[in-house]
Amino acid sequence: MVSVSEYNRLMQVMNKGTLIHTLKKKGIPTPRSVIVNTVKGLRKALHDLGYPDHPVCFKPTVSDGSRGFRILDTQKNRLDPLFNEKPNSAYISDHELFRILSDCSVIPETIVMEYLPHEEYSIDLLARDGEVIVAIPRLREAIVNGISVKSTIVKEDDVIAYASRIVRELRLHGNIGVQICRDKDAQPKIIEINPRIQGTIVHCTAAGVNLPYLAVKLAKGIPIHSSELSVRWGTRMTRYWEEVFWSEEGLPIQPGI
Repeated sequence: MVSVSEYNRLMQVMNKGTLIHTLKKKGIPTPRSVIVNTVKGLRKALHDLGYPDHPVCFKPTVSDGSRGFRILDTQKNRLDPLFNEKPNSAYISDHELFRILSDCSVIPETIVMEYLPHEEYSIDLLARDGEVIVAIPRLREAIVNGISVKSTIVKEDDVIAYASRIVRELRLHGNIGVQICRDKDAQPKIIEINPRIQGTIVHCTAAGVNLPYLAVKLAKGIPIHSSELSVRWGTRMTRYWEEVFWSEEGLPIQPGI
């Protein structure tokens, strides 16, 4: 038995446009958004969502990580990313965007939506056909190339309730990751769903809940005890790089030895 949601449910969440549309129909608050597949439609969507008076972002409806994600914000200081950031900033001006697209008329299906300016969370959940067994939010404090490098396990009830409602309404199963940001009014709203084990789920293990192990127990019908769901709230994580050295012959080298 595989601990994964049914195919039709997966198809509802893998496409970001379909996901937002489905949640809207169910009455769940979602970011204001428009689906486009032409340059003309993209330009109109930016205007309809309030740009340039309000920041707007966009991303292909089918993508992973931060691929294709861009933010348009006229209030962003252009000198700061130019001189103080590595050349992988998500910010782009409308002039640069449409210069890149000047030879195009059709683009990959893209979701254009209001920019959610406040805290971002990655919520790791374990569910049994929509019944949420546990939901653990990670506040994403620093992100590099779409990967959390600094985060904190936080008990924020509105985020937990919002993510749990989504999983319940979509009847998702197994390990589920829900990405959420707070909007301008600090209300949680969906960004996307990863219907699988997320890369930083190990943070939850450090906080006392081994979600991959519990998914195996769920798949095999083994009872999960309440003691296995006890979260050490406030657990923090920081990622760092460590160099590994190899000789010409392929043997590991210990510096200084």
